[in-house]
Amino acid sequence: MEIKFIGTGSGITSLKRFHSSILINNYTLIDCGDSTTRALLSGSTGINAIGNIVITHFHPDHYSGLTSLIVNMYLTGRSEKLIIYVHQNMIPFTIQLFKHSYLLSIQSKLGIEIKGYDAGEEIILSDDLKIIPYRNSHIINNNDLEDSDIYYSFSLLLKTAEKSVAYTSDIGCPEDLLLFKEIPLDLLISEATHVNIDGILSEVAKFSTGNIILTHIDENSEDELDKKLAALDSELNIIKAFDGLVIRI
Repeated sequence: MEIKFIGTGSGITSLKRFHSSILINNYTLIDCGDSTTRALLSGSTGINAIGNIVITHFHPDHYSGLTSLIVNMYLTGRSEKLIIYVHQNMIPFTIQLFKHSYLLSIQSKLGIEIKGYDAGEEIILSDDLKIIPYRNSHIINNNDLEDSDIYYSFSLLLKTAEKSVAYTSDIGCPEDLLLFKEIPLDLLISEATHVNIDGILSEVAKFSTGNIILTHIDENSEDELDKKLAALDSELNIIKAFDGLVIRI
């Protein structure tokens, strides 16, 4: 499995890092924050090689680059089919997003299909890659707002025949990492904005993984994160991701 970190920043727009996005096997894009198209091109990644896009939740730093990416696919002569996966309750919103972004004709011409997923359901993305979504606590309707059925956020288990990788996306608390405690992981990709390194290490100690990559880095707290990483006395292999980092496992 090849994992390329397209954008590793937090929700704060930064000149150092693009917003959240990772690319699996040069084919499946997970999350598509603002300026993802530029981030892909900056890393010499062809945007028309992407066949699937999976959105973990609808905070802007995880999806707001989607319409721009589709427009650029069209303008650069894309002809292959594209499948976009969103939580099943967000299909109507995604359709309206396309409509109000004047993308319905492009959607038709490119054969873009919007598919829904739900927690625990396998998403078969290729012959050797499937994803299983796990609902986490990052988005909870605490204010009794209308449309309470849209408040969903997912962490993902990425599986090939031989490897298992967990991608947290955004989480609401360190305990969300325990969604993967029963799974032998080859790699944990954890965000580092809504949970700090101490919380990550505390929960990871409860299950089996030795390799951790930190992403979703908040530049306002990055210096403190660097100090903590430098002072760590741990047998874990912990890497702080950067835009363009490529990992093969």
